[in-house]
Amino acid sequence: MKSVLNKKELERIIKKEYGIGYSIEINFAYPRIGQIGGENNLKENVIELYISPEFKLDEKSIKFLEEEGKEPNVVSVAVDLGRHEIGHWEYPRHSRRGCPYDWFLAERIINGTNKGLPEKHRNFRDYVANAFMDIVDNLNVASHLIERGENYAGQVWFYYDQGNAVKEYSPFYDFFVRIQEDLWMNDREREFLKPYHTSDSSLSSKIEDLEKRLFDELGLKNGIKNLEYNLPILMNKNMWELQAETFAKIASELLPYGIKESLTGGESAEKESKFGKKIKEPEFLKKVIRKRWEEGEREPSYLTKMEALSYLYRELAKDIPIKAYDFTDNYEFPVVGYGKKPSDEISKKIGIDEEGNPIFLEPRYWWNMQIPVKRGKGGVPNIYFLLDCSGSMVEPKIGRKIGNWYSNSKYHYTLLGFYGIINFLTRNNILPNRIALTLFSTESKSIIISPEEIQKAEYLLFEPQFGYTFIDLNQVKNISEKLGKHVMIMISDGDIHNWDDVKEEMRRIMKKNYSAFISIKEKNKPYYDLRDVAKLFYVENEKHISNVMLDFVEESYRRFL
Repeated sequence: MKSVLNKKELERIIKKEYGIGYSIEINFAYPRIGQIGGENNLKENVIELYISPEFKLDEKSIKFLEEEGKEPNVVSVAVDLGRHEIGHWEYPRHSRRGCPYDWFLAERIINGTNKGLPEKHRNFRDYVANAFMDIVDNLNVASHLIERGENYAGQVWFYYDQGNAVKEYSPFYDFFVRIQEDLWMNDREREFLKPYHTSDSSLSSKIEDLEKRLFDELGLKNGIKNLEYNLPILMNKNMWELQAETFAKIASELLPYGIKESLTGGESAEKESKFGKKIKEPEFLKKVIRKRWEEGEREPSYLTKMEALSYLYRELAKDIPIKAYDFTDNYEFPVVGYGKKPSDEISKKIGIDEEGNPIFLEPRYWWNMQIPVKRGKGGVPNIYFLLDCSGSMVEPKIGRKIGNWYSNSKYHYTLLGFYGIINFLTRNNILPNRIALTLFSTESKSIIISPEEIQKAEYLLFEPQFGYTFIDLNQVKNISEKLGKHVMIMISDGDIHNWDDVKEEMRRIMKKNYSAFISIKEKNKPYYDLRDVAKLFYVENEKHISNVMLDFVEESYRRFL
Protein backbone atom coordinates (compact mmCIF):
# COMPACT_ATOMS: atom_id res chain seq x y z
CA MET A 1 0.00 0.00 0.00
CA LYS A 2 2.83 2.41 0.82
CA SER A 3 4.15 2.10 -2.72
CA VAL A 4 0.73 3.02 -4.10
CA LEU A 5 0.63 6.23 -2.06
CA ASN A 6 2.73 8.87 -3.82
CA LYS A 7 3.42 11.32 -1.02
CA LYS A 8 5.17 13.86 -3.25
CA GLU A 9 2.31 13.88 -5.74
CA LEU A 10 -0.16 14.32 -2.90
CA GLU A 11 1.84 17.24 -1.54
CA ARG A 12 2.04 18.80 -4.99
CA ILE A 13 -1.73 18.69 -5.45
CA ILE A 14 -2.50 20.03 -1.98
CA LYS A 15 0.01 22.87 -2.35
CA LYS A 16 -1.50 23.71 -5.73
CA GLU A 17 -4.91 23.87 -4.04
CA TYR A 18 -3.85 26.08 -1.16
CA GLY A 19 -0.27 27.30 -1.54
CA ILE A 20 3.16 26.48 -0.22
CA GLY A 21 2.18 27.26 3.37
CA TYR A 22 0.83 23.73 3.89
CA SER A 23 2.66 20.43 3.97
CA ILE A 24 1.43 16.85 4.19
CA GLU A 25 2.24 14.34 6.88
CA ILE A 26 1.31 10.74 6.21
CA ASN A 27 0.78 8.46 9.20
CA PHE A 28 0.33 4.77 8.54
CA ALA A 29 -1.89 4.02 11.50
CA TYR A 30 -5.31 2.54 12.08
CA PRO A 31 -7.99 5.25 12.36
CA ARG A 32 -10.59 4.76 15.08
CA ILE A 33 -13.22 3.83 12.49
CA GLY A 34 -12.66 3.02 8.82
CA GLN A 35 -9.49 3.16 6.77
CA ILE A 36 -8.62 6.86 6.52
CA GLY A 37 -8.98 10.17 8.33
CA GLY A 38 -7.46 13.62 8.26
CA GLU A 39 -6.62 16.47 10.59
CA ASN A 40 -5.38 20.03 10.21
CA ASN A 41 -2.48 20.78 12.55
CA LEU A 42 -2.88 24.55 12.76
CA LYS A 43 0.27 25.22 14.76
CA GLU A 44 2.47 23.67 12.11
CA ASN A 45 0.28 24.25 9.00
CA VAL A 46 0.36 20.53 8.35
CA ILE A 47 -2.40 18.35 6.92
CA GLU A 48 -2.08 15.07 8.81
CA LEU A 49 -3.56 12.00 7.14
CA TYR A 50 -4.07 8.74 8.99
CA ILE A 51 -4.20 5.77 6.65
CA SER A 52 -4.62 2.15 7.59
CA PRO A 53 -1.55 0.03 6.71
CA GLU A 54 -4.08 -2.39 5.20
CA PHE A 55 -5.92 0.24 3.13
CA LYS A 56 -7.83 -1.42 0.29
CA LEU A 57 -10.59 -0.34 -2.07
CA ASP A 58 -13.31 -2.93 -2.68
CA GLU A 59 -14.68 -3.57 -6.17
CA LYS A 60 -17.65 -1.28 -5.61
CA SER A 61 -15.34 1.56 -4.55
CA ILE A 62 -13.06 1.07 -7.56
CA LYS A 63 -16.03 1.18 -9.92
CA PHE A 64 -17.46 4.26 -8.18
CA LEU A 65 -14.22 6.24 -8.34
CA GLU A 66 -13.66 5.30 -11.99
CA GLU A 67 -17.19 6.42 -12.90
CA GLU A 68 -16.52 9.67 -11.05
CA GLY A 69 -13.43 10.19 -13.21
CA LYS A 70 -10.97 9.51 -10.40
CA GLU A 71 -7.98 7.21 -10.20
CA PRO A 72 -9.11 4.28 -8.00
CA ASN A 73 -6.46 4.68 -5.31
CA VAL A 74 -5.87 6.18 -1.91
CA VAL A 75 -4.48 9.42 -3.39
CA SER A 76 -7.87 10.34 -4.87
CA VAL A 77 -9.46 9.98 -1.46
CA ALA A 78 -6.63 11.67 0.42
CA VAL A 79 -6.66 14.73 -1.83
CA ASP A 80 -10.32 15.40 -1.10
CA LEU A 81 -9.82 14.87 2.63
CA GLY A 82 -6.99 17.39 2.45
CA ARG A 83 -9.34 19.82 0.70
CA HIS A 84 -11.87 19.26 3.46
CA GLU A 85 -9.35 20.07 6.19
CA ILE A 86 -8.08 23.18 4.39
CA GLY A 87 -11.71 24.15 3.78
CA HIS A 88 -12.28 24.59 7.48
CA TRP A 89 -10.14 27.73 7.20
CA GLU A 90 -10.20 28.93 3.59
CA TYR A 91 -11.01 27.24 0.30
CA PRO A 92 -10.19 28.13 -2.39
CA ARG A 93 -7.30 30.34 -1.33
CA HIS A 94 -7.93 34.08 -1.19
CA SER A 95 -11.71 33.47 -1.35
CA ARG A 96 -12.39 34.31 2.33
CA ARG A 97 -14.70 31.28 2.27
CA GLY A 98 -14.29 28.53 4.83
CA CYS A 99 -16.00 27.20 7.91
CA PRO A 100 -15.34 28.11 10.65
CA TYR A 101 -12.74 30.35 8.95
CA ASP A 102 -11.25 31.57 12.24
CA TRP A 103 -11.27 30.71 15.95
CA PHE A 104 -13.77 33.43 16.87
CA LEU A 105 -16.33 32.12 14.39
CA ALA A 106 -15.67 28.59 15.65
CA GLU A 107 -16.53 29.85 19.12
CA ARG A 108 -19.80 31.30 17.77
CA ILE A 109 -20.73 27.94 16.29
CA ILE A 110 -19.90 26.09 19.50
CA ASN A 111 -21.93 28.56 21.53
CA GLY A 112 -24.92 28.22 19.18
CA THR A 113 -24.63 24.44 19.37
CA ASN A 114 -24.45 24.56 23.15
CA LYS A 115 -27.62 26.68 23.29
CA GLY A 116 -29.45 24.36 20.92
CA LEU A 117 -28.67 21.15 22.79
CA PRO A 118 -30.65 20.09 25.85
CA GLU A 119 -28.53 19.96 29.00
CA LYS A 120 -28.52 16.15 29.00
CA HIS A 121 -26.98 16.01 25.50
CA ARG A 122 -24.30 18.69 25.86
CA ASN A 123 -21.63 16.02 26.09
CA PHE A 124 -22.16 15.78 22.30
CA ARG A 125 -21.55 19.52 21.83
CA ASP A 126 -18.16 19.36 20.12
CA TYR A 127 -19.19 16.56 17.79
CA VAL A 128 -22.45 18.25 16.77
CA ALA A 129 -20.70 21.61 16.28
CA ASN A 130 -18.07 19.89 14.14
CA ALA A 131 -20.78 18.19 12.11
CA PHE A 132 -22.37 21.58 11.36
CA MET A 133 -18.97 22.96 10.33
CA ASP A 134 -18.42 19.92 8.09
CA ILE A 135 -21.75 20.46 6.35
CA VAL A 136 -20.89 24.08 5.54
CA ASP A 137 -17.27 23.28 4.70
CA ASN A 138 -18.19 20.43 2.36
CA LEU A 139 -20.87 22.46 0.59
CA ASN A 140 -18.31 25.18 -0.07
CA VAL A 141 -15.58 22.79 -1.29
CA ALA A 142 -18.01 20.75 -3.40
CA SER A 143 -19.52 23.84 -5.04
CA HIS A 144 -16.06 25.07 -6.06
CA LEU A 145 -15.09 21.68 -7.50
CA ILE A 146 -18.40 21.29 -9.35
CA GLU A 147 -18.04 24.81 -10.73
CA ARG A 148 -14.76 23.83 -12.38
CA GLY A 149 -16.16 20.55 -13.73
CA GLU A 150 -14.86 18.23 -11.01
CA ASN A 151 -16.46 16.39 -8.10
CA TYR A 152 -15.90 15.61 -4.43
CA ALA A 153 -15.86 11.83 -4.74
CA GLY A 154 -13.12 11.33 -2.15
CA GLN A 155 -15.27 12.88 0.57
CA VAL A 156 -18.23 10.76 -0.53
CA TRP A 157 -16.02 7.68 -0.31
CA PHE A 158 -15.08 8.64 3.27
CA TYR A 159 -18.78 8.40 4.24
CA TYR A 160 -18.97 5.08 2.39
CA ASP A 161 -15.98 3.83 4.38
CA GLN A 162 -17.62 4.87 7.65
CA GLY A 163 -20.82 3.06 6.69
CA ASN A 164 -18.88 -0.01 5.65
CA ALA A 165 -17.15 -0.06 9.05
CA VAL A 166 -20.36 0.20 11.13
CA LYS A 167 -22.67 -1.63 8.64
CA GLU A 168 -25.49 0.89 9.18
CA TYR A 169 -25.33 4.58 10.01
CA SER A 170 -26.39 5.64 13.47
CA PRO A 171 -29.45 7.94 13.24
CA PHE A 172 -27.53 11.18 13.80
CA TYR A 173 -24.90 10.26 11.20
CA ASP A 174 -27.65 9.20 8.81
CA PHE A 175 -29.20 12.67 9.24
CA PHE A 176 -25.80 14.32 8.79
CA VAL A 177 -25.04 12.43 5.55
CA ARG A 178 -28.53 12.92 4.09
CA ILE A 179 -28.26 16.68 4.51
CA GLN A 180 -25.11 16.64 2.38
CA GLU A 181 -26.64 14.29 -0.17
CA ASP A 182 -29.43 16.81 -0.66
CA LEU A 183 -27.09 19.81 -0.77
CA TRP A 184 -24.29 18.83 -3.15
CA MET A 185 -24.18 15.12 -4.11
CA ASN A 186 -25.15 13.79 -7.56
CA ASP A 187 -27.37 10.75 -8.13
CA ARG A 188 -24.43 8.34 -8.43
CA GLU A 189 -22.95 9.52 -5.13
CA ARG A 190 -26.30 9.28 -3.34
CA GLU A 191 -26.84 5.76 -4.67
CA PHE A 192 -23.33 4.77 -3.55
CA LEU A 193 -24.18 5.61 0.08
CA LYS A 194 -27.75 4.31 0.05
CA PRO A 195 -27.00 0.84 1.57
CA TYR A 196 -25.84 2.39 4.84
CA HIS A 197 -28.91 4.45 5.61
CA THR A 198 -31.15 3.03 8.31
CA SER A 199 -33.31 0.08 7.36
CA ASP A 200 -35.87 0.97 10.03
CA SER A 201 -38.71 2.59 8.07
CA SER A 202 -40.16 4.53 11.02
CA LEU A 203 -36.73 5.85 11.99
CA SER A 204 -36.01 6.69 8.36
CA SER A 205 -39.25 8.70 8.19
CA LYS A 206 -38.30 10.55 11.36
CA ILE A 207 -34.88 11.45 9.91
CA GLU A 208 -36.52 12.67 6.68
CA ASP A 209 -38.95 14.82 8.67
CA LEU A 210 -36.13 16.32 10.73
CA GLU A 211 -34.13 17.08 7.59
CA LYS A 212 -37.14 18.79 6.00
CA ARG A 213 -37.64 20.81 9.18
CA LEU A 214 -33.99 21.90 9.11
CA PHE A 215 -34.18 22.93 5.45
CA ASP A 216 -37.40 24.86 6.09
CA GLU A 217 -36.05 26.69 9.16
CA LEU A 218 -32.78 27.61 7.45
CA GLY A 219 -34.46 28.51 4.16
CA LEU A 220 -32.62 25.85 2.13
CA LYS A 221 -33.79 24.08 -1.04
CA ASN A 222 -33.35 20.36 -1.73
CA GLY A 223 -31.08 19.08 -4.49
CA ILE A 224 -27.76 19.74 -6.19
CA LYS A 225 -29.56 21.94 -8.73
CA ASN A 226 -30.00 24.49 -5.90
CA LEU A 227 -26.29 24.65 -5.12
CA GLU A 228 -25.94 28.33 -6.03
CA TYR A 229 -29.05 29.18 -4.00
CA ASN A 230 -27.99 27.32 -0.85
CA LEU A 231 -24.33 28.31 -0.76
CA PRO A 232 -24.82 32.01 0.19
CA ILE A 233 -27.25 30.99 2.95
CA LEU A 234 -24.82 28.62 4.64
CA MET A 235 -21.76 30.78 3.94
CA ASN A 236 -23.28 33.76 5.77
CA LYS A 237 -20.88 33.94 8.72
CA ASN A 238 -23.17 36.28 10.64
CA MET A 239 -25.83 33.56 10.74
CA TRP A 240 -23.69 30.61 11.80
CA GLU A 241 -24.37 30.92 15.50
CA LEU A 242 -28.13 30.85 14.96
CA GLN A 243 -27.92 28.18 12.24
CA ALA A 244 -25.79 25.97 14.51
CA GLU A 245 -28.33 26.41 17.30
CA THR A 246 -31.15 25.36 14.95
CA PHE A 247 -29.15 22.38 13.68
CA ALA A 248 -28.33 21.24 17.22
CA LYS A 249 -31.90 21.65 18.44
CA ILE A 250 -33.28 19.50 15.61
CA ALA A 251 -30.44 16.95 15.60
CA SER A 252 -30.70 16.45 19.38
CA GLU A 253 -33.75 14.24 18.83
CA LEU A 254 -31.42 11.64 17.32
CA LEU A 255 -28.67 11.76 19.93
CA PRO A 256 -30.29 9.27 22.36
CA TYR A 257 -29.50 6.55 19.81
CA GLY A 258 -25.76 7.22 20.18
CA ILE A 259 -23.07 7.86 17.55
CA LYS A 260 -20.54 5.31 16.31
CA GLU A 261 -18.91 7.05 13.36
CA SER A 262 -16.05 9.52 13.04
CA LEU A 263 -16.14 12.83 11.24
CA THR A 264 -13.55 13.55 8.56
CA GLY A 265 -11.07 15.03 11.03
CA GLY A 266 -11.23 11.93 13.20
CA GLU A 267 -13.65 13.49 15.68
CA SER A 268 -15.70 11.01 17.64
CA ALA A 269 -18.61 11.58 19.98
CA GLU A 270 -16.31 10.83 22.94
CA LYS A 271 -13.36 12.98 21.82
CA GLU A 272 -12.95 16.66 22.60
CA SER A 273 -12.38 18.57 19.36
CA LYS A 274 -9.64 21.10 18.69
CA PHE A 275 -12.37 23.74 18.79
CA GLY A 276 -13.58 22.52 22.17
CA LYS A 277 -10.03 22.65 23.50
CA LYS A 278 -9.58 26.18 22.16
CA ILE A 279 -12.49 27.60 24.14
CA LYS A 280 -10.86 26.33 27.33
CA GLU A 281 -7.77 28.46 26.80
CA PRO A 282 -7.98 31.38 29.26
CA GLU A 283 -6.25 33.91 26.99
CA PHE A 284 -8.57 33.10 24.09
CA LEU A 285 -11.65 33.24 26.32
CA LYS A 286 -10.65 36.66 27.60
CA LYS A 287 -10.63 37.96 24.03
CA VAL A 288 -13.93 36.22 23.23
CA ILE A 289 -15.72 37.69 26.24
CA ARG A 290 -14.35 41.16 25.60
CA LYS A 291 -15.39 41.01 21.94
CA ARG A 292 -18.89 39.90 22.86
CA TRP A 293 -19.18 42.57 25.54
CA GLU A 294 -17.99 45.35 23.22
CA GLU A 295 -20.56 44.23 20.66
CA GLY A 296 -23.30 44.39 23.28
CA GLU A 297 -23.86 40.64 23.46
CA ARG A 298 -24.44 38.28 26.36
CA GLU A 299 -21.87 35.93 27.78
CA PRO A 300 -21.54 32.52 26.03
CA SER A 301 -23.93 29.81 27.11
CA TYR A 302 -21.08 27.48 28.08
CA LEU A 303 -19.86 29.89 30.80
CA THR A 304 -21.55 31.11 33.95
CA LYS A 305 -22.01 34.85 34.36
CA MET A 306 -19.40 34.78 37.12
CA GLU A 307 -16.85 33.08 34.84
CA ALA A 308 -17.55 35.53 32.02
CA LEU A 309 -17.08 38.55 34.31
CA SER A 310 -13.80 37.13 35.53
CA TYR A 311 -12.45 36.75 32.00
CA LEU A 312 -13.78 40.18 31.03
CA TYR A 313 -12.12 42.09 33.86
CA ARG A 314 -8.85 40.20 33.53
CA GLU A 315 -8.80 41.26 29.88
CA LEU A 316 -9.99 44.86 30.36
CA ALA A 317 -7.38 45.40 33.07
CA LYS A 318 -4.66 44.80 30.48
CA ASP A 319 -5.43 48.28 29.12
CA ILE A 320 -4.03 49.84 32.29
CA PRO A 321 -0.34 50.63 31.72
CA ILE A 322 1.84 48.44 33.93
CA LYS A 323 5.48 48.99 34.75
CA ALA A 324 7.63 45.88 34.60
CA TYR A 325 10.43 45.79 37.16
CA ASP A 326 13.40 43.49 37.40
CA PHE A 327 13.08 41.74 40.74
CA THR A 328 15.76 39.15 39.95
CA ASP A 329 19.52 38.77 40.26
CA ASN A 330 21.76 36.64 38.04
CA TYR A 331 23.82 33.92 39.69
CA GLU A 332 26.28 31.49 38.16
CA PHE A 333 25.51 27.82 38.69
CA PRO A 334 27.70 24.88 37.62
CA VAL A 335 25.77 22.87 35.05
CA VAL A 336 28.12 20.34 33.41
CA GLY A 337 31.44 19.03 34.69
CA TYR A 338 34.25 17.90 32.42
CA GLY A 339 37.71 16.48 33.02
CA LYS A 340 38.51 14.44 36.12
CA LYS A 341 40.69 14.94 39.19
CA PRO A 342 41.26 12.78 42.31
CA SER A 343 39.12 13.44 45.36
CA ASP A 344 39.01 12.24 48.96
CA GLU A 345 35.22 12.60 49.19
CA ILE A 346 33.48 9.24 49.45
CA SER A 347 30.40 10.64 47.69
CA LYS A 348 32.27 11.07 44.39
CA LYS A 349 32.37 8.58 41.53
CA ILE A 350 34.98 5.78 41.59
CA GLY A 351 37.67 5.72 38.89
CA ILE A 352 41.10 4.15 38.23
CA ASP A 353 44.36 6.09 38.55
CA GLU A 354 47.41 5.73 36.29
CA GLU A 355 48.73 2.83 38.41
CA GLY A 356 45.45 0.91 38.25
CA ASN A 357 44.29 1.73 41.78
CA PRO A 358 40.64 2.67 42.47
CA ILE A 359 40.18 6.35 43.42
CA PHE A 360 37.31 8.78 43.93
CA LEU A 361 36.86 11.28 41.09
CA GLU A 362 35.29 14.70 40.65
CA PRO A 363 35.16 17.02 37.60
CA ARG A 364 38.30 19.09 37.09
CA TYR A 365 36.34 21.91 35.36
CA TRP A 366 32.74 23.13 35.25
CA TRP A 367 30.72 24.83 32.54
CA ASN A 368 28.63 27.49 34.29
CA MET A 369 25.38 29.17 33.31
CA GLN A 370 23.91 32.44 34.56
CA ILE A 371 20.42 31.84 35.91
CA PRO A 372 18.09 34.65 36.99
CA VAL A 373 16.91 34.04 40.55
CA LYS A 374 14.01 35.91 42.08
CA ARG A 375 14.89 37.82 45.18
CA GLY A 376 13.48 36.45 48.41
CA LYS A 377 9.70 36.51 48.63
CA GLY A 378 9.81 36.83 52.38
CA GLY A 379 9.89 40.61 52.04
CA VAL A 380 6.73 40.82 49.95
CA PRO A 381 3.87 42.14 52.09
CA ASN A 382 0.36 40.77 51.82
CA ILE A 383 -2.29 43.07 50.37
CA TYR A 384 -5.72 44.08 51.67
CA PHE A 385 -8.48 45.68 49.58
CA LEU A 386 -11.18 47.52 51.57
CA LEU A 387 -13.74 48.52 48.95
CA ASP A 388 -16.94 50.54 49.19
CA CYS A 389 -19.83 48.84 47.38
CA SER A 390 -22.64 51.11 48.60
CA GLY A 391 -25.40 52.37 46.32
CA SER A 392 -23.52 55.46 45.16
CA MET A 393 -20.69 53.33 43.74
CA VAL A 394 -23.01 52.17 40.94
CA GLU A 395 -23.10 55.75 39.67
CA PRO A 396 -23.02 57.01 37.00
CA LYS A 397 -25.53 54.61 35.49
CA ILE A 398 -24.33 55.06 31.94
CA GLY A 399 -22.43 52.88 29.53
CA ARG A 400 -22.77 49.14 29.01
CA LYS A 401 -24.49 47.08 31.68
CA ILE A 402 -22.16 44.68 33.51
CA GLY A 403 -23.69 42.61 36.26
CA ASN A 404 -25.83 45.12 38.16
CA TRP A 405 -23.46 48.04 37.50
CA TYR A 406 -22.34 49.97 34.42
CA SER A 407 -19.14 50.40 32.42
CA ASN A 408 -18.77 54.06 33.45
CA SER A 409 -19.54 53.51 37.14
CA LYS A 410 -17.14 54.03 40.01
CA TYR A 411 -17.48 50.36 40.88
CA HIS A 412 -16.39 49.31 37.38
CA TYR A 413 -13.17 51.31 37.61
CA THR A 414 -12.56 49.97 41.12
CA LEU A 415 -12.77 46.43 39.73
CA LEU A 416 -10.39 47.36 36.93
CA GLY A 417 -7.98 48.61 39.58
CA PHE A 418 -8.22 45.34 41.51
CA TYR A 419 -7.46 43.24 38.42
CA GLY A 420 -4.79 45.69 37.25
CA ILE A 421 -3.00 45.20 40.57
CA ILE A 422 -3.26 41.41 40.30
CA ASN A 423 -1.84 41.67 36.75
CA PHE A 424 1.02 43.86 38.01
CA LEU A 425 1.92 41.53 40.87
CA THR A 426 1.69 38.49 38.59
CA ARG A 427 3.72 40.00 35.78
CA ASN A 428 6.48 41.04 38.15
CA ASN A 429 6.43 37.68 39.94
CA ILE A 430 5.76 39.25 43.35
CA LEU A 431 2.33 37.92 44.25
CA PRO A 432 2.07 37.88 48.04
CA ASN A 433 1.16 34.78 49.98
CA ARG A 434 -2.23 36.18 50.91
CA ILE A 435 -4.71 38.60 49.38
CA ALA A 436 -7.58 39.92 51.50
CA LEU A 437 -10.79 41.62 50.48
CA THR A 438 -13.57 43.37 52.37
CA LEU A 439 -16.56 44.78 50.52
CA PHE A 440 -18.53 47.11 52.77
CA SER A 441 -22.08 48.36 52.29
CA THR A 442 -25.13 47.59 54.45
CA GLU A 443 -23.10 44.55 55.51
CA SER A 444 -19.39 43.82 55.26
CA LYS A 445 -18.24 40.67 53.49
CA SER A 446 -14.63 39.53 53.75
CA ILE A 447 -12.28 36.82 52.54
CA ILE A 448 -8.58 35.94 52.71
CA ILE A 449 -7.24 33.93 49.79
CA SER A 450 -4.03 32.70 48.23
CA PRO A 451 -3.18 34.04 44.74
CA GLU A 452 -4.47 30.80 43.22
CA GLU A 453 -7.90 31.35 44.77
CA ILE A 454 -8.90 34.62 43.08
CA GLN A 455 -12.12 32.96 41.95
CA LYS A 456 -13.30 32.81 45.57
CA ALA A 457 -12.90 36.58 45.86
CA GLU A 458 -14.89 37.04 42.66
CA TYR A 459 -18.00 35.69 44.35
CA LEU A 460 -17.87 38.83 46.49
CA LEU A 461 -16.66 41.23 43.80
CA PHE A 462 -19.36 40.31 41.31
CA GLU A 463 -22.26 40.42 43.77
CA PRO A 464 -22.00 43.92 45.29
CA GLN A 465 -24.82 45.00 47.60
CA PHE A 466 -25.11 48.66 46.55
CA GLY A 467 -26.86 49.47 49.83
CA TYR A 468 -25.92 51.76 52.74
CA THR A 469 -22.35 52.43 53.92
CA PHE A 470 -21.15 50.72 57.11
CA ILE A 471 -17.83 49.14 58.05
CA ASP A 472 -17.73 46.02 60.21
CA LEU A 473 -14.71 46.89 62.32
CA ASN A 474 -14.36 43.38 63.74
CA GLN A 475 -13.85 41.95 60.26
CA VAL A 476 -11.22 44.57 59.41
CA LYS A 477 -9.34 44.01 62.69
CA ASN A 478 -9.44 40.24 62.29
CA ILE A 479 -8.10 40.32 58.75
CA SER A 480 -5.39 42.88 59.50
CA GLU A 481 -4.10 40.76 62.38
CA LYS A 482 -3.96 37.65 60.19
CA LEU A 483 -2.09 39.43 57.39
CA GLY A 484 0.68 40.89 59.49
CA LYS A 485 2.21 44.08 58.15
CA HIS A 486 0.55 44.62 54.78
CA VAL A 487 -0.33 46.99 51.96
CA MET A 488 -3.86 48.33 52.48
CA ILE A 489 -6.04 50.12 49.93
CA MET A 490 -9.31 51.64 51.12
CA ILE A 491 -11.76 53.21 48.67
CA SER A 492 -14.96 55.13 49.39
CA ASP A 493 -17.00 57.75 47.57
CA GLY A 494 -18.85 59.36 50.47
CA ASP A 495 -19.36 59.45 54.20
CA ILE A 496 -19.36 56.14 56.06
CA HIS A 497 -22.41 56.05 58.34
CA ASN A 498 -20.62 54.54 61.35
CA TRP A 499 -17.30 56.30 60.79
CA ASP A 500 -17.28 58.06 64.17
CA ASP A 501 -17.57 54.67 65.87
CA VAL A 502 -14.74 53.03 63.93
CA LYS A 503 -12.47 56.01 63.22
CA GLU A 504 -9.87 55.58 65.97
CA GLU A 505 -9.37 51.86 65.40
CA MET A 506 -9.23 52.36 61.63
CA ARG A 507 -6.56 55.04 62.13
CA ARG A 508 -4.55 52.65 64.29
CA ILE A 509 -4.79 49.83 61.75
CA MET A 510 -3.89 52.01 58.79
CA LYS A 511 -0.99 53.63 60.63
CA LYS A 512 0.56 50.19 61.31
CA ASN A 513 0.48 49.25 57.63
CA TYR A 514 1.35 50.72 54.24
CA SER A 515 -2.00 52.31 53.64
CA ALA A 516 -3.79 54.41 51.07
CA PHE A 517 -7.22 55.99 51.21
CA ILE A 518 -8.82 56.91 47.88
CA SER A 519 -11.72 59.33 48.08
CA ILE A 520 -13.94 59.59 45.01
CA LYS A 521 -15.82 62.74 44.01
CA GLU A 522 -15.83 64.31 47.47
CA LYS A 523 -13.34 64.81 50.28
CA ASN A 524 -15.32 63.05 52.99
CA LYS A 525 -14.67 62.73 56.73
CA PRO A 526 -12.39 59.68 56.40
CA TYR A 527 -10.28 61.66 53.92
CA TYR A 528 -9.46 64.29 56.54
CA ASP A 529 -9.30 61.91 59.51
CA LEU A 530 -6.77 59.61 57.82
CA ARG A 531 -4.47 62.29 56.43
CA ASP A 532 -1.64 61.59 58.90
CA VAL A 533 -1.83 57.76 58.86
CA ALA A 534 -2.33 56.93 55.18
CA LYS A 535 -1.43 58.22 51.77
CA LEU A 536 -4.44 60.20 50.52
CA PHE A 537 -5.75 60.38 46.99
CA TYR A 538 -8.66 62.45 45.77
CA VAL A 539 -10.18 61.30 42.48
CA GLU A 540 -12.56 63.63 40.68
CA ASN A 541 -12.98 61.51 37.57
CA GLU A 542 -13.92 57.88 38.25
CA LYS A 543 -11.94 56.79 35.18
CA HIS A 544 -8.75 57.53 37.13
CA ILE A 545 -9.57 55.20 40.05
CA SER A 546 -7.81 52.16 38.62
CA ASN A 547 -4.66 54.11 37.71
CA VAL A 548 -4.43 55.63 41.19
CA MET A 549 -4.83 52.19 42.80
CA LEU A 550 -2.12 50.71 40.61
CA ASP A 551 0.28 53.61 41.09
CA PHE A 552 0.11 53.23 44.87
CA VAL A 553 0.72 49.48 44.73
CA GLU A 554 3.63 49.87 42.32
CA GLU A 555 5.21 52.40 44.67
CA SER A 556 4.55 50.27 47.77
CA TYR A 557 5.97 47.02 46.41
CA ARG A 558 8.95 48.67 44.77
CA ARG A 559 9.96 49.90 48.22
CA PHE A 560 10.37 46.36 49.55
CA LEU A 561 12.38 44.81 46.75
